[in-house]
Amino acid sequence: MRSTKDLINELQMEAVRLTAVAIAVGFEKKTKFVFAHEPDSLGELNALVQSGGEPVGLVGYLNVEGEARFYSRPLQEYADEEWVGGYLNSLTDSFLQVLKSAGYNAQKIAPEQN
Repeated sequence: MRSTKDLINELQMEAVRLTAVAIAVGFEKKTKFVFAHEPDSLGELNALVQSGGEPVGLVGYLNVEGEARFYSRPLQEYADEEWVGGYLNSLTDSFLQVLKSAGYNAQKIAPEQN
């Protein structure tokens, strides 16, 4: 596993091209997010990891002409894990449905476009 500082650097690189992006940190029964725009994202990630969380992937969205396009991908440490794609998809699906039910125009970015 890379250092949390390395993960935050990767998060910041993704933040340049997306409207909002976060590291999904998985726990046994919940998921927490560390967003790129947080003032102390490194401190937040360190606290979650020290509490037993596992950073597994990035989730975010790009706002294009009033449409939210969702994006997710596993961190390189989990890229070969079969379960991670479904896990990240379920996170983006849940958020996507919340936005759609609130009247937002939103869609997922196909994996080949990531």
